[in-house]
Amino acid sequence: QQMEISSETREFVNQLDDFSHHKLRKPDSISLLIELARGNDRWHEIEKIAFLSKFLSNVCGILKRSTSETEGYEKLTREFRDNLDKVVEELKKVIEKAPAETRENFSSMYLAPTAESFENLIALLYDLSWVKNWSLDQNSST
Repeated sequence: QQMEISSETREFVNQLDDFSHHKLRKPDSISLLIELARGNDRWHEIEKIAFLSKFLSNVCGILKRSTSETEGYEKLTREFRDNLDKVVEELKKVIEKAPAETRENFSSMYLAPTAESFENLIALLYDLSWVKNWSLDQNSST
């Protein structure tokens, strides 16, 4: 069975999508993570994931424009891998309380050791980086 997403979560993700100028690529997965985080007192993990996602999205952009000859490339790829491992651990914590089918679907879509799964994960991290941008925007406007 699919997990039920609350209207509060749907509203938040709609606001997030508006804030990102409709650049979210994985809104259903964002909704799932936020719903799980809210329901299981894991919001601090979402904030940590959002922070790491913003960093990883930026590094990913830099790495795409770089070559192995670029100064600092090795250090950057190492930081990327280390932080990617951290974000995967945090994602696992958030989804651990999900129904088994939801957990399995999420894991195969984002956490499997395949190129497609990695692409999906990068897209999800990009979306999650908007959570960080949104919260920074909310804090600066209060």
